[in-house]
Amino acid sequence: MLFSGILRLLAEREAASAIDLAELFVEALEKSKTPVSSVVLDRFDELLNLLPAQLENDLEANSEREDRRLQYISLGIKWSMAVGDRKRYRRRGHPGLHFRIAKLLWREGNYTNARSHFMYSDNPETFAVFLTEYQMKYGYTTEKDLFIAQAVMQMLCDQKPKSAFKLLQCYCDIHPDIRSGFPYPFPLLNFLHFTIICIANKEITYFSVLIDQYESEISHDPEYKQLLDRIGQIYMGLPQPQPAPAGFLGNMIKGLLRSPENESGTAEEFEIDSEEMLYIPLSSKTECLAGTSKSRTAGRVFQTDEAQTDDITDDMDLD
Repeated sequence: MLFSGILRLLAEREAASAIDLAELFVEALEKSKTPVSSVVLDRFDELLNLLPAQLENDLEANSEREDRRLQYISLGIKWSMAVGDRKRYRRRGHPGLHFRIAKLLWREGNYTNARSHFMYSDNPETFAVFLTEYQMKYGYTTEKDLFIAQAVMQMLCDQKPKSAFKLLQCYCDIHPDIRSGFPYPFPLLNFLHFTIICIANKEITYFSVLIDQYESEISHDPEYKQLLDRIGQIYMGLPQPQPAPAGFLGNMIKGLLRSPENESGTAEEFEIDSEEMLYIPLSSKTECLAGTSKSRTAGRVFQTDEAQTDDITDDMDLD
């Protein structure tokens, strides 16, 4: 009833009333505990594409224009969180909803907000296409690796390692200035690849060596260190960094010495969906840990890209 009423109001060019009724429509979904389904998501999407971002009065005013659909979008996310059947849906909203919102904002050229919704959309393939276009339109030529690096780290912090790995691979495959599988032509991209392997195998020691070896790449953006600290907490069980400059090695040792009984709630907070679990065998010759021995980790487990005169090859000894 509400849905058809909104369509009638839009047909009669009663945009303001249609927006108000659309907000009531989404509120009704939450109050009635309507579960998320493709039918309801498609209706939400249809209205989102029909509702105007501004009213005629807004266009005439000289003041800063606010998107009139923001409340509708916010209520939609709130509804999907309220009825979410998974922990991360209750925390972020349903990925199908975010995907529909992201595509609309992308078409409208609102790249900043579209990126935020793509992050929670569970569609790394389309997200990679979006990031490629975003970088080529608005990024510097030296930022090809930075656009994807931040997104991958943020996705890892959102406890989606499998999606993060897929995002990295797709971006590097389709970006016209990269078009490469691993090993990549940018050190930072290789660092991300190695990091995800460490995550998949819960290799704290290798992870700490990576941080040290790629310090010059990580220092390009102050946020990287914060994201990597968070990644260490989520996947390696490392404690939060202390104000005192104990360094990454100090955090690693604390993580190794800590037992599950020492802190409560960690396993619950960092529970990862089974569909996002990732396993990459260390025995694969194409991976960075091929043939390595933990007893020799203190040596040169990883060679930094800067120290290499040639590209990494599949049969290169990284021991």
